[in-house]
Amino acid sequence: DELAKLNAQKDRFFAIIAHDLKSPFNALLGFSQILSTQAETLSREQVAEYGSLVYRSADEAFNLLDDLLEWSRLQLDRLEFSPETIDVSALLEKNLARFEPVGQAKNISIKIEATDTSMAVVDSRMIDTVIRNLISNGIKFTPSGGEIRLQASTTGNMVEVLVSDTGVGMAPETANSLFDIGVKSSTKGTDGEGGTGLGLQLSRELIQKHAGEISVTSVVGEGSTFRIALPTE
Repeated sequence: DELAKLNAQKDRFFAIIAHDLKSPFNALLGFSQILSTQAETLSREQVAEYGSLVYRSADEAFNLLDDLLEWSRLQLDRLEFSPETIDVSALLEKNLARFEPVGQAKNISIKIEATDTSMAVVDSRMIDTVIRNLISNGIKFTPSGGEIRLQASTTGNMVEVLVSDTGVGMAPETANSLFDIGVKSSTKGTDGEGGTGLGLQLSRELIQKHAGEISVTSVVGEGSTFRIALPTE
């Protein structure tokens, strides 16, 4: 029964990958063909619009392949795990700088709230991947005029990180299946952004490798808050 379940999850996983790789590549092929064959008849505004769509499609494909590579290395136990004592607040600052231009393009503010020095013993590259995925998801599902809030604090022997948004939120059954690789939980973002949901599933496995915790609370129409807890020693 367990093997049958794992096999079904594998089939579902490959179906997700095939579908979600095909979508951005279709857009890449279509819009790049227009640019290469009709550039002389297009206005400057059209060239800029199609160029932006090509970039977005390429970015979607790249992020998916990046998550796939990380996930496959993790499954094969080939992803180097090098925990060290780091300031998690510094990772939030790094990602704030990384995503501010993306948020501005969608008219979404990203800010850090009440974050003190929070030292945790983690693999900084892995946790950076998790934070990147959570902020990216927040931007994806938050409409223009919304905001993303980042917080980090130390409670006992754990550092708690919160990534909250004022986005579309989700129903309880959707929230409960977000981290299950056997369930396709990804939907289009508020600007039609694509994705597979693999980033959240990868995040869960990276957090589990640290003996940490990841969870989500969400209200439809009000937004979502992702919480991760990381060890301090």
